[in-house]
Amino acid sequence: MTILNYVSIFLITYCLSTSYFLGYTPLIVSVLYILVSLLTFLTYFRDKHAAQKGSWRISENILHVFSLFCGWPGAIIAQQKFRHKTKKVSFRFVFWITVLVNSGGLIWLHTSEGSSYLHNYTSEIEKLIMSEISEGKSRNTLFALLKFQTY
Repeated sequence: MTILNYVSIFLITYCLSTSYFLGYTPLIVSVLYILVSLLTFLTYFRDKHAAQKGSWRISENILHVFSLFCGWPGAIIAQQKFRHKTKKVSFRFVFWITVLVNSGGLIWLHTSEGSSYLHNYTSEIEKLIMSEISEGKSRNTLFALLKFQTY
């Protein structure tokens, strides 16, 4: 990994942790980065595997969308681990633009307007989750998806 890769992953980890512990961002923001990064990592793995086998590839636009929406830490790790998408200059340029745009969005969430939006939005998500849990809908839905019988 290049030093820029190490620094960017360290910075996002440090900023998200500090922001959460200082009460600026809810835990769901960090969880989102982790989950989308994992999904992005797996998507790069699949694309690299498809490239080696000569089969259907994942669009570069899809890889960029995952990077834009919080998956860029996983993309950096996957690019280095699989040696995938590290040479194509046009891809790397757009990739780093997605990192900057995503980082700008995270910075915006720390402004008064962005913070208000974030806390209102996450509050609505928490209410939805709690109502699903209290009404037992989530349990029934989960069991239906897993093909279990509820009694």
